[in-house]
Amino acid sequence: MMKMGFIIDVDHMSQKAVNETLSLAENFRYPVTSGHDGPRGINGNENGRTDLQYRRISDLNGMIGLGASGNGYDFVQTLRTARGLVKNNRIAIGTDANGLVALPGPDPDATVTYDASFPRLTTGNKTWDINRDGVANYGLLGDYVRSWSAPGVGLTADEKAAFFNTAEGFAQMWERIQIASSYGKRLFTSKNDFDGDGRADLAIWRPSEGNWWIAKSTGGTTTRQWGVNGDVPVPGDYDGDGKIDLAVWRASEGGKWYVVLSSGAEYPDIRWGIRGDIPVPGDYDGDGKSDPAVWRPSNSTWYIIQSSNGFQRVSQWGAVGDIPLEMNGCPAVWRPSNGTWYVDCGGPEFRNEKQWGKPGDVPIPGDYDGDGTLDYAVWRWETLPPKNSVDTISNNTINLGVTSVHIIKSSDPEHPISVSWGLPGEVPVPADYDGDGKTDLAGWYDGKWMILNSRDFTTKNANWGLRGDLTFR
Repeated sequence: MMKMGFIIDVDHMSQKAVNETLSLAENFRYPVTSGHDGPRGINGNENGRTDLQYRRISDLNGMIGLGASGNGYDFVQTLRTARGLVKNNRIAIGTDANGLVALPGPDPDATVTYDASFPRLTTGNKTWDINRDGVANYGLLGDYVRSWSAPGVGLTADEKAAFFNTAEGFAQMWERIQIASSYGKRLFTSKNDFDGDGRADLAIWRPSEGNWWIAKSTGGTTTRQWGVNGDVPVPGDYDGDGKIDLAVWRASEGGKWYVVLSSGAEYPDIRWGIRGDIPVPGDYDGDGKSDPAVWRPSNSTWYIIQSSNGFQRVSQWGAVGDIPLEMNGCPAVWRPSNGTWYVDCGGPEFRNEKQWGKPGDVPIPGDYDGDGTLDYAVWRWETLPPKNSVDTISNNTINLGVTSVHIIKSSDPEHPISVSWGLPGEVPVPADYDGDGKTDLAGWYDGKWMILNSRDFTTKNANWGLRGDLTFR
């Protein structure tokens, strides 16, 4: 729903579901609404919102719709309680008149005076009076709002101005949803998902012929020549349509990026990088599109062209020998010498480092818990002692070992996990192959794929590719 830009209302969810939805929304910076509820209070139940839930919705620039089944005085008191928790123009009126919840009845303490500037509502032969009929239909909601200013209720001018600005607040929330939806495409678009069905495809690039070979998760295969021997494959979602595009980086032509957009549009002529650079495309500006980017080992500097505005970012981050990565939209490196991750999200206060891994590991960041945030993870090959690695027929020592994956999940960083997975010589190719929103462990070796589906922990084996082909992670 977030990928499609839906407005998400958390009402009628359980306490657990509301909190999990808010956590997911916070990962994607995605506004949500609580459309027709009220504060839980001391004796309330999970149908009402807690103070913390209101604050979290407000921090996301979401909207609150207060239930309006009580009289005008009660509504204004509830409004004042919510105003202490929620941003000024984020509190609207919510009705839920579905036959089970009644609209407000007549309120003798909040009478409405009708005159030429505010006449009674007339429909057909019926003239309505809120003082007699209550809010008998939606056309009387205006009368109900007017009742809040009655002497016995006392809505202040400041409170009234904020309430009448909620339409603008709703429009601002909608705008932020569109931005967050674009940002979410980067998180939701699975690596190697060339057909946009939410599942990674089996894909390789063959340097000897420059062909892309793709076995789609929806069925069928695709082969296309794009690139020449010596190019570096740099697939990514360069047009933001949720599908991975074919792309190569050619150092011999001044770092030219050759991209086939799945949308059919023409990609601009971009030359970015020099021989010796390492291309690291990623969505570094949060617009849902992959940006051309390279890391230069000679000076440990990142060079990024933001697709949203063409701005050219240059920043020194890393050291000689590091492995450059994109980590949650930020330039990052993993240092083999000490197994430490260094992530730069824009200035000293947004930089962090995490020791996870050891020399010889391969960094494989991925969203292994499905919370929308890439986790620290490494793929490790360890050789067994020779006494356990003897061919009983030839009596020769053979190179056996064990492969394992070690992950710090962002949803539970205090409890890292280790999984024995993989075979000697495999290339790690983690991606979301089963479409459950979580990165699956996978390895490739000379055309043989072995995938551990996170959805049901079944193993998928497939043959696709040849020795010398290149995979992507």
